[in-house]
Parts: sequence; C-alpha cells; structure tokens
Amino acid sequence: MILIDSTIWNAAKSKRDRAHELAKKILEKTMGGAHGKPLVTDYIVDEVLTWLNARATHELAVETADFFFLSDQVEVIKVDWAVLREAYEFFKKHDFLSFTDCTTAAVAKTKGIKDIATLDEDFSKLGFNVVGGKV
Repeated sequence: MILIDSTIWNAAKSKRDRAHELAKKILEKTMGGAHGKPLVTDYIVDEVLTWLNARATHELAVETADFFFLSDQVEVIKVDWAVLREAYEFFKKHDFLSFTDCTTAAVAKTKGIKDIATLDEDFSKLGFNVVGGKV
C-alpha cells in the first residue's frame, strides 16, 4: 500500500508545474501497482481538487474529480474522528506540517502504511519512506 500525497497529484496534473515530469512518472509507477494498492484520503482529494481549480483549470479539476469518484483504481480512505484525534497529536508536535499532512501521517500510522508518494520531504522526518522526494 502507498498513500499518494496531493503534491504528486497536483504536479502530475499541472503541466506548468516545475515537477510535472517527475510527478507524472511517480504517479504512473504508483498507479501501476509498484508499491501495492494506491490510496488517498478524502482530505487529499479535497486538497487536490481545490488546488487544481484555483491554480490550473476547472475542467482539469473536474476531470480529476471524475477519476477519484468514478474509478476504482485508487482507494479513498475517509478520515474519521479517531484519525482526526491522531492528526491533532501530530499537529501539536510538528509545526512544519499542515493539518492535512497530519491527517495523511495519521492515516498512514493507523493503517500501518510505510510508503508515501510525495514531493514533500517532511514525511521522512516522521519515519515514513518518501517515494518521490524534493524537487
């Protein structure tokens, strides 16, 4: 299993992003099953669609939403109250993480997920295996 962070989705979908080619390769590899079942959280879906709608185009955001909502290629994990409480603990201890990143870390921790596809090296500071790396 691998969690795919919003940084990968955003860069892979936005051709203007400086990490576009790298993110596209990482997304293709992870979606191809190189690390097991690809996963996202509902918070990541929200973050990706909001970012694409604001910084790319509405059409691209809708196309990506169609993929998340109509495809079974990626599993969407709902962040529940227990995960939010765990995320809150991460948030209190790590000032370098957004709250959404804290929910990602909390889901990974509670589900025993070691790999996170991301362009954000901060996850490695928490002991996760970062697939992707900094651009």
